[in-house]
Amino acid sequence: VRSISSAAAAAFVELAGRDPTVVERGQIGFDFFTVGLNEEFTALHGYSILEQADFINDAIRYILSRYPKTRPKYRIAQQSTQFALPESVIVVGHSMGGVVARTAFTLPNHIVGSVQAIFTLSTPHNNPTASLEYYVDKVYMGINSFWRHGFHNGTLDNISLVSIAGGNRDGMINSDYTYVGNLAPARNALSVLSSGINDVWLSVDHQSILWCGQMAIKFARLLTMIMDARRPEQILPLDERMRLMRRELYSGLEENFADVEEAKTRSTTTSDYR
Repeated sequence: VRSISSAAAAAFVELAGRDPTVVERGQIGFDFFTVGLNEEFTALHGYSILEQADFINDAIRYILSRYPKTRPKYRIAQQSTQFALPESVIVVGHSMGGVVARTAFTLPNHIVGSVQAIFTLSTPHNNPTASLEYYVDKVYMGINSFWRHGFHNGTLDNISLVSIAGGNRDGMINSDYTYVGNLAPARNALSVLSSGINDVWLSVDHQSILWCGQMAIKFARLLTMIMDARRPEQILPLDERMRLMRRELYSGLEENFADVEEAKTRSTTTSDYR
């Protein structure tokens, strides 16, 4: 988390230096929280996925409970502006952390609306990396079934899911497993290789996707762009957010790609995600 948070702080300073009105637009910089799970072998143990997801939900509940006491006021144009109290967080998950993040939505202690955006880095969304235990497969099936149907029953309507893969340098996770287009409609989901991201253009290994300089800077700038502290969700509305993320993360070689993806979503049926 150090690389991402440091880059995010630098991105905010850079943005504020170019445009002094950024705070007025709700871009006030991020608070970062990190969860340490003692290097548990989550990929090999289904119950660990559920236990960690349960803890994530409790951690988010606690974090949000602190803001009524800590949310500051900012002086803007000689007026005192009170930004909205946060009702949601952005979750960034590395490797199995991305699976745990999606699992959290399926549990009884999940607070509806407490997470509006998930970013996953080198996460095997579609299949376990090693099926050494029956329950891992069962947990995966339950999670993915929930997500495939959640966009059609209203449960996940406003959630954005972005999956970034390291490509051929990642010897631990097959990049095919990171694809989320079969779990969520194009309106909500985006899958990309680090080597296809403008200003990155690099394949990265499983660990360095967290601290690769080009990746950290690009990712941090993207986080800063989608923030809006004037809203309880603390981020831009879904369609605006996704349009901006496609613009920043896709290479730009695909002509009108975002429009094509959105048009594809309009004609999607439930059976397309089964």
